[in-house]
Amino acid sequence: MEKEQQKTYWALGAGVGAVFIWAVGPAFVRTLSEGMGVMTSGAISGIGGGILALIYKKCTVPRDKKEKAARNYWVICGISMLIFTICSALSVGLSQTREQVVSTGLIRSMWPPITLLLTIPINRAKASRWFSLCFTASVLGMVIANLNPGCRTAAQFFEPFLQNSTACILALASSIAWGIYSNYLGKYVKHPSQDYVWLLMIVAGIIEFVLSFVFKEKGTFQLGQTGELLFMIVASSFLASVLWNKAMAGPKKISIIILSNFLPAISTLLVSLMLDVPLSWPVVVGSALVVVGTIGSNACFKRPPEPEDKVCKPLMSEGS
Repeated sequence: MEKEQQKTYWALGAGVGAVFIWAVGPAFVRTLSEGMGVMTSGAISGIGGGILALIYKKCTVPRDKKEKAARNYWVICGISMLIFTICSALSVGLSQTREQVVSTGLIRSMWPPITLLLTIPINRAKASRWFSLCFTASVLGMVIANLNPGCRTAAQFFEPFLQNSTACILALASSIAWGIYSNYLGKYVKHPSQDYVWLLMIVAGIIEFVLSFVFKEKGTFQLGQTGELLFMIVASSFLASVLWNKAMAGPKKISIIILSNFLPAISTLLVSLMLDVPLSWPVVVGSALVVVGTIGSNACFKRPPEPEDKVCKPLMSEGS
C-alpha cells in the first residue's frame, strides 16, 4: 500500500514539475534571445535536448523491440513538429517588447483547445454542442490579451495586436502545428521505438542554426546565461516530457490533465514575474477566459480523445 502511495505521489509530483517547467519556458527563451539570438539559442537547445532524448531512448527501449516509424509519421508529424518548434521560438523572439511576450504566450497556450478541435475531423471524436461556445471563449481570451488597456479610440484598442501581428500569427501557427502533431502521433506511434522525436529535435535545431545566419543574428553569449541555457536543454527540452510521461502513466492522470488546463494562467503569472512585466487587465481577463474555455472544451468530450491521453508535450524547448 505504501509503495502504491509513493507511486501516486511521484506521478503527481512529476506532472506538477512538467507543468511548472513549461510555464517558465517562455521567460528563458526571451532572455536568451535578447542575448544570443532566438535562432542560435533555439538551435543549441534543440540539438542538446535531442541528444539527451536519444540517450534516454537507448537506455529505456529494449533493442529487440525496435520498430520502424510509418511513412506518414515523417510527413505529417515531422513537418508539424518542425513548424511548431520554429514558429514557437520566433513568436517569442520577434515580440517587440517583454509585455508582448506575455500576451502572445496566451496564443501559444491555445494548443489544448485547438488539439481538441482537431480531434473532431482527425479522430472523429464527438463533442457536445457546448464545445463551440467554450472554444469561442478561449479565442476571445486570446484576442483580449493582445488589446491596449489604455485605449481611447478603436484604432488604439487593436494597436498592440497590429504592431505585434507577425509574432501573434507565428504563435497561432505553433499551436495549430502542435494540435496536428499530437493528434496524428497517436495514430502512427504505437510503441516508443517508433517515436523519433529526438531526430526531429536535432533536425529542427540544425534548421534554426542555419536560420541564425539568414537573420544575421549577432548575439553574444554571457557566462551568466549558462544556467538559463542548461535549463532549456535539460529541463524544457528533455526532462519535462519524461516527467509528463511518468505522470500520464500514474493513477492521478486526470488530476494532472486538469492542472495542465491552468497552464495559460500559471505561465502568464510566472513569466510576468520573471520578466518584470506588470499584469494589465486585458492579460488577466484573457488568461481567465482561455482557462475557462480550455476546461470547458475538455468537459465537452464524453470520452477523452485518444491523443490527449497518450501524447505528451514535445521533447524540445518551447515558448509556452
